[in-house]
Amino acid sequence: MATMLEVAKRAGVSKATVSRVLSGNGYVSQETKDRVFKA
Repeated sequence: MATMLEVAKRAGVSKATVSRVLSGNGYVSQETKDRVFKA
């Protein structure tokens, strides 16, 4: 299982963005969500 930091690096986003995507809180574009889930 990957850590949030590893996912963030692979997706080219911050750990905070990964957290927002996973929790569903805050606005994150669909493109960014897709990149995080692919990572």
